[in-house]
This record gives sequence, C-alpha cells and structure tokens, in this order.
Amino acid sequence: MQEPIVVELDLESVLLENASLSPDGRFVAYDSPTDTKTQARDIFVLATDSSRETTVVQSPADDVEPVWSPDGSRILFLSDRTGTISLWSVSIENGSPTGPAELVKADMGRLESMAMSRNGTLYYVIPGTSSPNIYSAELGPDMKVSKPPVLAVERFVNSNNGPSLSPDGQYLAYDSFHPGGTALVVRALKTGEEREVPSQVRVGMIFGYGPMWFPDGRSLLVLSRDSQRPGFSFHQVEVETGKAEMLLHTDRGLQGYKLSPDGKTIFFTEVTPSSSGKTVTTRLLRFDLGTRRETELKKGEFFIAVAVSPDSKQLAYLVQDVGAQRSSSYLAVMPAEGGEAREIFRGTPWLDGSRYNTLAWTPDQRYLLFVRASVGDNGPSVLWRVPIAGGPAEQMGISMLARIKSPQIHPDLRRIFFSVNPNSPSEVWALQNFLPKTGAK
Repeated sequence: MQEPIVVELDLESVLLENASLSPDGRFVAYDSPTDTKTQARDIFVLATDSSRETTVVQSPADDVEPVWSPDGSRILFLSDRTGTISLWSVSIENGSPTGPAELVKADMGRLESMAMSRNGTLYYVIPGTSSPNIYSAELGPDMKVSKPPVLAVERFVNSNNGPSLSPDGQYLAYDSFHPGGTALVVRALKTGEEREVPSQVRVGMIFGYGPMWFPDGRSLLVLSRDSQRPGFSFHQVEVETGKAEMLLHTDRGLQGYKLSPDGKTIFFTEVTPSSSGKTVTTRLLRFDLGTRRETELKKGEFFIAVAVSPDSKQLAYLVQDVGAQRSSSYLAVMPAEGGEAREIFRGTPWLDGSRYNTLAWTPDQRYLLFVRASVGDNGPSVLWRVPIAGGPAEQMGISMLARIKSPQIHPDLRRIFFSVNPNSPSEVWALQNFLPKTGAK
C-alpha cells in the first residue's frame, strides 16, 4: 500500500489513504467510500489548494489505488467491476475526467501495491504468502477426513480467509480481500448465494481470524484497526444492515481471540511487556459483554491461541514456553469463569505460524482440534485432535503444504471447514508500453 499523504486544508490536516500526488503537485487522487452504508470505493481528485474536489471514477464496484501517469494526463486504478481485479485508466485534464474509464489489463490478480516510474513503467507486487482460500472436507463416522478437501468458496479465489459457520450451520461468513479493503461476506451453504455485508467499520484481520457469529445468527463479531488509534477494536455488526456497535478496544497487541458460543464473552490473549522491558509475555483475559468488565484469567506465560467449548463453560488455550530452553509447548483446558487448568497435550515447541488461530472444539466437546507444521514453518501443516478427557493425539487426515487456519466442524458432524494460505514468495511485476503517447498536461 502507498504511504498516506497529509494535505493542509484550511489549517486542518486531512489523512488521505491510497493517495497519489499529481506530477505537477496541483492535485491529489485518492479512493474513498461514497457513504457509510457501503464498502465500495470511488476515485476522487482533490486540489491541493483545497479549491475543489471532483469525482473522477464512480461505479457500484470497488475502484481503488489511483496512480498518476508520468505526464499527469491519466489516472490508473484497480477495479473489480468485471468480476475480477483489473487495471483501468481515466483521462484527466485540470483535475477533471475527460472521458469514461478504459480497461488497460484484465485479471491482474490480488495486488499488494502499485507504483509508476517516470518512464511510464507500472510496478506492482503480487503477494505470495497472502493468497488464502477456504476449503471443506467430508468427515467419516469417526469424524476424520474421508475425502480430499475441495474449495468451499470459488469467488475471488486466493482472496478469502477466516471462515465461520453460523450456529444453525446454514451460512458461512468470511473475509474477502478486495482492492482498497476487506469485504465481509455471508454465503448460504445450501444455495451458494453470497452477499457482502455493508459494514460501517473497516474490517481488519490478524493471523487469519475472521468474523465470528453471535448465537442469534443475525450479527457478527468483527475486528477492526484504526490507523489513527493504536491497538484493535471489536465490533458487533448486523448482517442485514451493517450497523456496528463497538464492544471493546485494546491498545495492546493481540495473539488470539474468540467469541463464546453463547455470545456473552470475548476471550483474548494480550501482549504484555515486562517491567524490565526485556521479556514479553501475554495475559489471558475475558471480557463480559453484559457488564463490560475485563477479568485477567492467567498471566506470566506466553498464551497464544484460545478456543471456547460449545457450551461456553470451558476454555482451551495454547502456551509456548518462553524460557531459555523453549523445550516444549502445551495445550490446556480450564473453566471459562477462571480456575485451575488441566494440561491435555504437550509437544515440542510451536515456533512457527501453526500456533496462531488453529484451535477449535468439536461440536460434541470430545476433542480439541489443533494444527502443527511437520518441518518448521515451510513444511506441511497437519490437522490433529486430542481428547479433552485425556489420551493420545491423532491426525485428522489433512496434511497440506500451507498454513491451515480457522478449522471448524459443521454442526451435522459431516464436514469440516478451514482456510489455507500457501507458502509461496511474493513477486514483483512490471507493465510497460501500455500508455498512449500524449503530451504532458
């Protein structure tokens, strides 16, 4: 993403995201939502002397990431108006459009950033490690995977993450990465119909965590991050209207979080530097939505992922040793209200990405699911389960050369859903000789 540009307007500083300054310094092009009811963004041009603002690209689609051509005669931008992310341009004269938008290159894929050189070459980054997809797999009578996983979401492939099943199992909510922001999507599993929730807050994500359903099936817990305020905020977002209510803000770093199935509590792990500043640990916290009261359940260890039992009475968590030896990691279960914990699994240290957002209870509360990478962070990830009552861990039948996140078994016990993020490098591409030969404006 481009660095924000600060423009002085009538003695007030205005932060413009995804902004681009024209070559002559007279105008700033930027993208922004047209109103609070939609996440779709249009392209605007603002005079740097604050004399006028012009809408130069307007459509129901997402139009984002404006970049000026070297001579200032065009603005290049990304749009999903054709169903895939493509590169478009619009001719500009004196800060205003002189014609309709034109397609430059179709199917650009999901881009991370764009920049234009003085000779008219467009450079852009296609991220490698951020190309997640959502999969499902059938389960046998033993609740182990019986058939290879298949794509559960085929729209905007390589851009979908954080799957969450509704309490009745009829819907799948997830985050979908679009140019200029992250869309909140709800998919009907029976029909495949999808709709974007017109969220009033900008959807954020850490470690592949996506939206989480409240028990009424009408609203979702959504994480957001404000560039003007440190930390993270949790909102309750109505699925139909997108209306958002802020529930909690924390200015510390998050390692993991979960909404209890009864919708009454948010459990999360929060980074806490020591008084000496040399050792970083975390706290395990619960936040009761009814009383707005925060309670510290545990501290002094490195708590990472958490998972709440279906009856909301038990809390499972993952601890990574932080001592000099870092000899092991373990999974434990404790009462959700607080109290003594019981270890259910201990293994070699979790030092890779598989320690984040990989814990889940089975609907019958007999097992805790977890993921471990077999050979460091670049090896295959394997889905496991361990009995809550005690016993050896066993593989579930899924091993993929990718990071497996957000596993969740459907209430009918016949399917499991999860997201997968392949381990692949980012690529820098260059697009040349595509601009028309025109004089500088």
